[in-house]
Amino acid sequence: MNRYHIALTPEEQELLSKIDLRDDLPVAIDPHAVYQSNRAPILAVMKSLIDRAAIPQHRVSFFTDPKYKTGRLKGSRQSLFERNGTRGEEIFEHPSLQAVS
Repeated sequence: MNRYHIALTPEEQELLSKIDLRDDLPVAIDPHAVYQSNRAPILAVMKSLIDRAAIPQHRVSFFTDPKYKTGRLKGSRQSLFERNGTRGEEIFEHPSLQAVS
C-alpha cells in the first residue's frame, strides 16, 4: 500500500467500489446521473472516516486551516466552499471536490 493512502475498512472499501471516480466519462453517460449516484456512498465513506478519526490531522488541517492555503483568496479551502453557500456534508458532495479525489 502507498504510504499516503488511508487504510479503509472492508465496509469503506465496499462503499468506495460504488463511487465512479473516472475523470473522463464516455459521451453516452450522463455526468449528472454519475454525480447523483456518487453522493450517498461518498457521504457514507466520509462519515465513517471521520467517525473513526482515520484522516491524519495534517490532511484535515490542509482543508480547514487558513495557514495551509496560499494565494490571493484568504481563508481555508473549507471557507471557500462556505463563502459560496456550500456547507456541512454538501461540501463532500460538491462536484469540484469530487474531481480532486
